[in-house]
Amino acid sequence: MTGRDGAAVEAAVETLAGRLRDGGPGLVVVRGAAGSGRSAVLGAVAERFPDAVLVDAAGRSADSVAAELIDRIRPPQRRRFTVRDTYGDLTGLMLGLRRDKRPLTILVANAELAGSLRSGGEPQVMRRVLGTLRIAAEEGGLQLVVERSACGPRDERPSNRGVTVVELPGGAGPEEFRALGEAVSPEVLGALRALANGQLWRAPAAAWARLCAAAEVPCREGELAELPWLVEDEEGIGFVRPALVEQLRYEGEAAVAFHHRMTDLLLADGPAEPWALRSLPGHAAAAGRFDELLADATLLAGIPQDALLEAFRACYPDGIERDTHAAALHFLSGYGLAGAPHGEWVAWLAHDAFTRGEVERAEALAAASPEPLPFRTVWSRWRPAGDFTPPTEPGHQSTVELVDPAEFDGAPVVVTEGSGSLRLVRDAATGRLLAALTDESAESEKSRLVMLPAGSAALNVRANDNVTAVLAPGADRKAPALGVFHHPDADWGGAVGDLLVLAGAQGAYAVRLDVDLLRAGPEKRLRSLLGGDGFLLPKPFDPAEAADVRGLLERAFGPERVHRLTADELPAGITHEPTRRLLTEVGVPEVAGLVGLWLTPHEGLPVRAWESTADAEQPPGSGPFHLIGDWMGAPLVLDGSDGRVLRMLNPKSPDHAAPREPLVGSSLESFVTMVALEKQYLEVYRTEGPDTYDVLEELRARVAGVDRAAAGSDVWQYALESDNWGD
Repeated sequence: MTGRDGAAVEAAVETLAGRLRDGGPGLVVVRGAAGSGRSAVLGAVAERFPDAVLVDAAGRSADSVAAELIDRIRPPQRRRFTVRDTYGDLTGLMLGLRRDKRPLTILVANAELAGSLRSGGEPQVMRRVLGTLRIAAEEGGLQLVVERSACGPRDERPSNRGVTVVELPGGAGPEEFRALGEAVSPEVLGALRALANGQLWRAPAAAWARLCAAAEVPCREGELAELPWLVEDEEGIGFVRPALVEQLRYEGEAAVAFHHRMTDLLLADGPAEPWALRSLPGHAAAAGRFDELLADATLLAGIPQDALLEAFRACYPDGIERDTHAAALHFLSGYGLAGAPHGEWVAWLAHDAFTRGEVERAEALAAASPEPLPFRTVWSRWRPAGDFTPPTEPGHQSTVELVDPAEFDGAPVVVTEGSGSLRLVRDAATGRLLAALTDESAESEKSRLVMLPAGSAALNVRANDNVTAVLAPGADRKAPALGVFHHPDADWGGAVGDLLVLAGAQGAYAVRLDVDLLRAGPEKRLRSLLGGDGFLLPKPFDPAEAADVRGLLERAFGPERVHRLTADELPAGITHEPTRRLLTEVGVPEVAGLVGLWLTPHEGLPVRAWESTADAEQPPGSGPFHLIGDWMGAPLVLDGSDGRVLRMLNPKSPDHAAPREPLVGSSLESFVTMVALEKQYLEVYRTEGPDTYDVLEELRARVAGVDRAAAGSDVWQYALESDNWGD
């Protein structure tokens, strides 16, 4: 029983072929119920168009689908005899196809069946892949053909090119389910339901037995395997057609309860078999217990990377809390490690834990790994992604270009250097910062540093952007590599003794390599084809964290730059008592050029008459005003009557000048608190980690928590745009 209408399938093939031949670029959707022949239509059409690119996503990761598209679709040759390169990632492919007006047809089948786990998030990620490709279909020469379930959501997004929908009748899921219920006993039906609710498309007999135990039904797999609805191969037993699986799956609370019991069974077994290790993350995700899985380092070390990330992609649709194991996995998923050997993946999990100060977790991961690790972290002075603690030491604010061995006062050190003059000198054994040298440093300080010749380290390496090749001892720089170490987080690497030190704007760390376990290649930086999975939630603002305003200001700017007035220095025009106390007891920081902001409390807060545009007249009863600085070319004044901080746009400014709203602080206390937070987050932002977007998002949430009215002004909105945070 296929439920497929052969005549309708043939008609759909003709309709689709005609649309592709005569209709121009755009999106085409082949829509129908499971089993109606959607994939058959795409396959038949692909045979008629030999230049079309057909990709079947069934059972595959979204990463592998993107990789195939990038591999098969090459950029046009710009010059004669130029060797074609590949697009670097999915966004690069989309941008290239959007520019390229040559006709191209891409057909993507079974996107809703993507992934190796039934509870995984690959179908959702495939929707993102198709959404990205749709941009090229809207604006370039691409004809994009996708299939979609009749019961799935319709895409109602507006389109500047019409969306063609080819409808297919038929599909026999419900009918086949009714026929199955009439043909087998309730016990057999229960066992089939258990199999359909497993994570794997093909389950070995042992897996089916545990699924039946979780479903609390008897399992006689020897008899059941002979049923005509099932197929058995070397991977195990599965269903002939996915349409029936959809009908057999549990829903709602029954599904959660089943996956909860299955998770308990797998945890009690101490999963060791491949099927159990692959299934566990999917069941834990469906049971709402994925965080529990991530917390167990011993379990985590045995789970294959692709299964873990597939389940992860389904777990946090509303965002990931900061400072959690899930947040760490979010950043690791963007490193481009898809397809890495399992030992390398566990090594990165352990490294991430080490950099976060979770040394015991790092050791547990390494000890539990079923494969040896190609590297172990020895020391780390690295800001982990998602940790927004302001740095307390000087750091590079540009790409690191040199990591070299040296001696400082006769002791072994490592020196890192970027495009500026700053040279950071670290103890080679611990990474502790010993000196930060610049061109302006005293000669006596510079003379303590003696650079060592190339080749003085025990490890012979060839460094490049985000990748370091290990060479045979004494080999020249052009020699073949013994192995390649990818470090997608750090810019540059260098050998110091028997350690490899990696450095970037986030800091530095050192690893000890097992050269025999390194990859053979490629000797180029890894790139994530799809980016990191999920998104980080801003940490909720806790007023208690900003209650000690004086301490916050001194941490952000230094005690010497926070100016407090004496009672005699306090202007008589400032009558607002909370503001008077803040000026004398807390202080206002001296600020020079913080995203266009200058605060000058040391200049005495002179009286300044209100002069601004007609739409920013002086409110009745306000004033006198005292000048406290300048922001983006306009004076900042303090209203002595109520403590508000206002920006006076030049009265001659044109109507289109922006930002123009006067309010920047409902009180002086809220204003300096927001400025201090901005300073701290800017220091984190400039370490150029993979979390720069998250840094700004959290800062926006925090300043809104301090003073929602002022934070909503166009001045603060402009100040917190990423384009204005470059310098």
